[in-house]
Amino acid sequence: MPRDFVFVGPSLPRSQVEALLPGASILPPVRLGDLLRIGARAGDRVLIIDGLFLQAAPVRHKEILALLAEGVTVIGSSSMGALRAAELYQYGMRGVGEVFELYRSGAIDGDDEVAVIHTTGDDGYRALSEPLVSIRVAIGEAARDGAVTADTAAALLRIAKALPFRLRSRRMLVQCARQELRAEIVEEFDAWYSGHARDLKADDAVDMLSRAASGDPALGPPSPLDRPITNPPTAFVVSWADHFHGQSAGETWVPDSDVVSAIMLLHPGYPERHRRDVLSSLVGLAAGAPGLEAAAVAAAAAHALDGQTLAELGVWLSPRERGRLADPGFADEAVIRVLVRAFGTVVEAAKNLRGLRTAGDDGTCGWARQVAAEAITANGLLPPATRPGRLDRLHYRDEVVDRVYAALWGVEVEDLIEAVWDRGFDSLPTFRRIAEPFVMRLKLGPALQAPPLLAA
Repeated sequence: MPRDFVFVGPSLPRSQVEALLPGASILPPVRLGDLLRIGARAGDRVLIIDGLFLQAAPVRHKEILALLAEGVTVIGSSSMGALRAAELYQYGMRGVGEVFELYRSGAIDGDDEVAVIHTTGDDGYRALSEPLVSIRVAIGEAARDGAVTADTAAALLRIAKALPFRLRSRRMLVQCARQELRAEIVEEFDAWYSGHARDLKADDAVDMLSRAASGDPALGPPSPLDRPITNPPTAFVVSWADHFHGQSAGETWVPDSDVVSAIMLLHPGYPERHRRDVLSSLVGLAAGAPGLEAAAVAAAAAHALDGQTLAELGVWLSPRERGRLADPGFADEAVIRVLVRAFGTVVEAAKNLRGLRTAGDDGTCGWARQVAAEAITANGLLPPATRPGRLDRLHYRDEVVDRVYAALWGVEVEDLIEAVWDRGFDSLPTFRRIAEPFVMRLKLGPALQAPPLLAA
């Protein structure tokens, strides 16, 4: 059954949204990652009214495009929704209301036109200032009605624009205007304003929700008449999805990115799985196909990658391994290691691990999520239930991280770089950044026994 998701804050109270669009999931002002977190599917509708931009990173255009490409209807009005809709309407995002039209026409273009200061969610996101766009429209209507002259309107708008968005209000505008304009002109404008002011953003939000509730066909998903969306699942979108999407393990929210990290770092069978996945993607054979490694060596030779080239370049081999290149029995193995390390980056590894769900390997994912939750708990980073947390760096010295993992993987510290590469990390700094948050959990004892990784 199609679902509705509404992101709203200071523009409209929650109770009014519930009355206008019954059954909708009502969420706080949208921020980076929220659209990827909700799990919207084709047929669902996402209605964006308000969004954060100062307290947190704002919703990205690529997030919206990714939903549109999946057949999700995305509609914007009032505030952040109107701004993003004006930027993306050509790609099928729908916009509703006067603020949207002002942005789309180019009459306004600044983010600060819709910015307000407001209280927290516990206090209902009450607006404590007025948006410039509402003040702008009020001044224009005052000039239209003859309450002020065109020159006075221009002066009032200039004064309003000069105010920081946190201080914008009719009262502050009038107070500052008195310092520049004649008192009788300001008083006449103030009297007109007090009787004619409109809550532009609220009006637009009501319009959008009402039209959505009535099933307005103009508020549908992207159609062939819209500009095609090319390459929506960029590396950034995929990374954001891993970071912001996840599940709870007990009372702890664990992002998918931490599940990937736990498998890469702690599963004893991961290096072999990673090796097969990378070679498979390079030569086009199934990961479990006989002759996979021989085919990879042959493909490398066809591109002039052989033992002699490796000796000259010395890339992706440790000093110890380069010292073994003269050993005939090691030459083909060296080629395979270079292929896996050069093409098996963290991004590629994360992509391959997403195949675990497709393969039905819920046991491994469940194990990794539990391990990651234990690490979050051990680090004292229990996240709020409403927002996902993630494992962040602590304060361990690099040599401590290296010793812990060298012992875990059964290698000498001086040979750690080889194990790091073979688990999909491109360097020791990258490895340490991802591995350090698990150190406290490893110091408390070994992780639960890992289930076998299914064949790809």
